[in-house]
Amino acid sequence: MKIGVIATVIASLSLAAFTVLIKDGLNKGLHPLSITASLSIIVVTLSAIYAIYKRKEVKIIEKKQWVYIFIIGFIATFLGRVLTTLGTFYTSAINAGFFV
Repeated sequence: MKIGVIATVIASLSLAAFTVLIKDGLNKGLHPLSITASLSIIVVTLSAIYAIYKRKEVKIIEKKQWVYIFIIGFIATFLGRVLTTLGTFYTSAINAGFFV
């Protein structure tokens, strides 16, 4: 159970840090889609590393299910982050924390 609490704290801190970094990037003139693409590349890379590390458990997933996993992952990481980044563009970093 302790590992779950630690993982939740790390995830919460990461989301908070990303919100501040996104706002800083937007203030410096970066395009919202370039920020989103960069974050999506980071998420895909970390997910691939995790999948390789846990490959015995990943082999349980059938090939047909990978399509659904990809679609859900795209919606969750890319589309959700695009909307959050655009919301951050129009408000302060503190208010953007409520989006997360």
